[in-house]
Amino acid sequence: MNIITTIHRYLGETMLLIALVGVILAIIGLVRKKELAKAENIFGIVYAGLLDLQALLGIVQFVYIVVVAGTSLLLSSVVLHPILMILAVVVVHASRSRRSGEMPGRHWAQLIAYGLSLILIFAGRMILA
Repeated sequence: MNIITTIHRYLGETMLLIALVGVILAIIGLVRKKELAKAENIFGIVYAGLLDLQALLGIVQFVYIVVVAGTSLLLSSVVLHPILMILAVVVVHASRSRRSGEMPGRHWAQLIAYGLSLILIFAGRMILA
């Protein structure tokens, strides 16, 4: 379980940086008013995939804490962290469905998704600090 905890922690901190890069890419796309480049699309897919992996690791860790360690959900202040992280995953996947719209709307959807997921991940990380 220790290896899962370590991977989850480092990947979570890396996700903050990746989300920040996504915000910057979305702002550049809004300023340039061009079509999404193939690299931007791939970046979004990789970000969503890494966020899914992070969520899976977190769910495994959460189940271990609750079931094996016997921690009560009502007594645990950790319950807000998974809720925020699942919201971040939902936001990113919802924005992926918006990629077939008009150009400014696609960049705005990216900006909102990356920005909101960045805020949610940061808030979830601060809960555990």
